[in-house]
Amino acid sequence: MTEEGRLEADREQMPDKKAATEQPGSETEKEGPARSADSSVQKEAQEAQEAVQQPENVETKAEDTAAAESDANAQLITELQAENEQLLNRLHRMHADFETYRKRTASEKKEWFTQAVCELIS
Repeated sequence: MTEEGRLEADREQMPDKKAATEQPGSETEKEGPARSADSSVQKEAQEAQEAVQQPENVETKAEDTAAAESDANAQLITELQAENEQLLNRLHRMHADFETYRKRTASEKKEWFTQAVCELIS
């Protein structure tokens, strides 16, 4: 056999890469299940990672909710304190008004009594 004949025989024995990708039953189809197994393993790994991250997300959401509730409670406390201060001011004014009324009626009563005594004597 000549050297050209041997080269031709070697070429025939070597699989053609282009033909292998185009022909059914080629090595790429044989790799298909392996690739799908790899993708399913990757998918499971991703799901496991998401499952691990989920508690962190839940904790973060719980912290965010707690912070929002804390802010809402702080705002409510501030509003209630302002309302309490207004009511206390109102109470003090009403108490002062009542004291003024009491003193005025006492002096009027005393004045009427004095006037009545003066009329009786005269």
